[in-house]
Amino acid sequence: MFGEHAIYCDDRIFGLVCDDTLMLKLVPEAEELTADLPRGEAYPGSKPYGVVDDDRMRDTEWLHEVAQTIAATQQPKPAKQRKATGVGP
Repeated sequence: MFGEHAIYCDDRIFGLVCDDTLMLKLVPEAEELTADLPRGEAYPGSKPYGVVDDDRMRDTEWLHEVAQTIAATQQPKPAKQRKATGVGP
């Protein structure tokens, strides 16, 4: 993995915290909300993410809206099925 922190909203990842910086997934549905964010890589070779600066971090209304908008576009991964071990009843 990338070795940093994933940020969730409604059980869906909408961003990452890498090197003490919030980085948002860029999705077409949130383009209006994230268009002015600088772009950066969360880790070498990653797709581009929107980099949230300190001023935007203080704008809790914007942050709430963008988190919900991005999360709504993400499909939760189905739970993995456990293999039967053959032990027990």
